[in-house]
Amino acid sequence: MLALPPDTVHVWIRPVPPGPEDEGLGLLDQSETARWHRFHRAETRRLFAAAHALLRTALSRYAAVDPRDWRFAAEEHGRPYLTGPETGLSFNLTHADGLAACAVARGLPVGIDAERMDRRLDLDGIARVAFAESERAQVTAAPTERQNAVFFGVWTLKEAYIKARGLGLALPLKSFSVTVEPPSITPSPDDPQAWGATLARPTAEHLLALAVPRGARVEWRGEG
Repeated sequence: MLALPPDTVHVWIRPVPPGPEDEGLGLLDQSETARWHRFHRAETRRLFAAAHALLRTALSRYAAVDPRDWRFAAEEHGRPYLTGPETGLSFNLTHADGLAACAVARGLPVGIDAERMDRRLDLDGIARVAFAESERAQVTAAPTERQNAVFFGVWTLKEAYIKARGLGLALPLKSFSVTVEPPSITPSPDDPQAWGATLARPTAEHLLALAVPRGARVEWRGEG
């Protein structure tokens, strides 16, 4: 078994290149398989199967549990959690076109988000709706060639924090703020937790953000 100290978060990353859409499907449970069948796009099915297979195999690094035997449920706002076997592990999962990643800890709240930085989006329109004034200022103050990277840095850090809190969009997007350079999180007024933030480039196309309790160590573990 892989050691996981209580103050440490392990991050597992798996590239998801074009390939069979059902790769990893055999590790998923009945509920996950039913969700997989409901997706219309082959790319969505491939990412879903790869991400959930990654999570199951990563969790089995820390306990003598077959990857197919993990059981999950969702909290009120959609955050998944383990219902068995009992191990005290916590996790968070993300995927973006071409990449799956998960964070695993021993009971710590964690949030992880990945995005492709080559997506064509209305950056200013999204920032007006979703970003705090200080976050919009970071994007506009960046050199033109850096604005895309700063935008996605803000976006992924905000997503990671929301996922770590487990509140989904019940948490107003402008009630907290993040900084990209250096990465940091100023939590919403109702949150007494101090948070640490990490930004990484697992591939040339992807940006990955992690929100963990301040002081927690982050270790990168590879492909699960």
